[in-house]
Amino acid sequence: MENDPEFSSKFKIASIVLGWIVGVVLIFVRLDFGKKWNRVINILYILFAPCYIFFNMEIAVFNETYSFRGQHLSLLLFNFLLIGILELIFIVITNRVRLGTDIWAFICVMFNIVNHFVYEFRGTPAMASDIATVGTALEVADGYKIQFNFYTTVALVMLFDFIMLGRVIKCEPVFKKVSHRLCGIAVMAIVSVTGFSQLVMTDMVSNRGLYLSLFNPMRSYQQYGSIACFTRSIKLSVPEKPNGYSLKKVEEITSKYTSDTVDPNKKRPNVIAVINEAFSDPQILGDIETNEDYMPFIHDLMKNGNCVSGTTYASIVGGQTANTEYEFLTGNSMAFLPKGTVAFQLYLRHAMPSLVTELKSEGYTGNSATHLQKARNYNRDKAYPLLGFDKFYDYTNMIVPFVKMRNNATDQCTYDNITHDYEQQRKSTDAPYFGYTMTIQNHSSYDVPFDNFDDKRIVVENADATDLGYYLSLIKYSDEMFENLINYYKNTDEPTVIFLTGDH
Repeated sequence: MENDPEFSSKFKIASIVLGWIVGVVLIFVRLDFGKKWNRVINILYILFAPCYIFFNMEIAVFNETYSFRGQHLSLLLFNFLLIGILELIFIVITNRVRLGTDIWAFICVMFNIVNHFVYEFRGTPAMASDIATVGTALEVADGYKIQFNFYTTVALVMLFDFIMLGRVIKCEPVFKKVSHRLCGIAVMAIVSVTGFSQLVMTDMVSNRGLYLSLFNPMRSYQQYGSIACFTRSIKLSVPEKPNGYSLKKVEEITSKYTSDTVDPNKKRPNVIAVINEAFSDPQILGDIETNEDYMPFIHDLMKNGNCVSGTTYASIVGGQTANTEYEFLTGNSMAFLPKGTVAFQLYLRHAMPSLVTELKSEGYTGNSATHLQKARNYNRDKAYPLLGFDKFYDYTNMIVPFVKMRNNATDQCTYDNITHDYEQQRKSTDAPYFGYTMTIQNHSSYDVPFDNFDDKRIVVENADATDLGYYLSLIKYSDEMFENLINYYKNTDEPTVIFLTGDH
């Protein structure tokens, strides 16, 4: 530990050693106060355990900036209630106070230690929907370095102390007769089903203040407690069936329409789809006076009728980019999914029909996705293949040099990656090409200066809004780089459709 920076403090080492010594000493301690008092101590032990388990669970996801001051005190009781109910279930199943409590304490602490590593690896804590991907997680686990920090080590030591503390007291079987035990199991089964249906599968808890943010779930975990938030995520992972929905109803609606026909002899165009990070034209919301036009090329295209243009409306604002991607690529609406959920993370578990699969059925090749950020963000490394993409380029495997503006890849190097992929495809086939990208250049924030970015390029003259000028400067760069993409395909002899929209 002395050689590990995580444990460089002598206080940290002393705390862990002291906790271990306490547990070892408790191994050799036995107390027997008689049948009556032992029963009282057993009851106190059962009541004390949920508090200890909860505190020990939360230690595993601690860091230097986190404390229980962030907890909503009114919801702490909900955590204790959940832990207590499940503790009683294990006690009844095992017919032993100590064994049942120890098993449940072990499960809880191990859950949050795993939760800690899940957060370290992907930036979001464990959610109920992750149960469906445990197999995949185990397959890739060898690629990660498992390293315990001070808090996860303390959680393990405290778990050891708790288990040893249970050995101190004398515990007799809860039920002497088999019939009594069966009755106890029946009662706990009823409590479990009722509790699950009322506390987990309804909005009762959220109506009392527990809001699980699926954009930043760790913040919610720290505010409300891990077990409460994980429990809440169970309901959110099960989309509700819309009223009146049925396959028969869908067929009834679609039967009124006939499919368009396409001349099989007509050459199909290449398709380039661009969802541009945070791209928008704020001028539609009000008059903005700037020192120069911040998207002259795109404004000229729209004004002179050289393109089909209009206003798109996103289901999201300011974040959750992947949901715009989900709607665009699948045609499915977020309106039917729980508010705040990210479809790529929670619901895309199997291959799904999409724009990609439709174009592939029409003979399109390439079928590549480009997003020059971390592939695991919003689970894209899993979601894109399930939507039919054959290739996914992130910043680690892109085929052109990485060029950044501020801390993000430029639109230009993103487009260059698409055109290079297109050129590689042309070496082996002349079939129509499909390339898709979710850019990253314009990602927030818009108030931090960078040496590699001219944030004074666009100045808003009729408002004191430096962040707006910063943002519009990024849009100006995007406009120029989009013009380069257009010009590239204008200089090819193949018909090409290029689609551009913002994500939120």
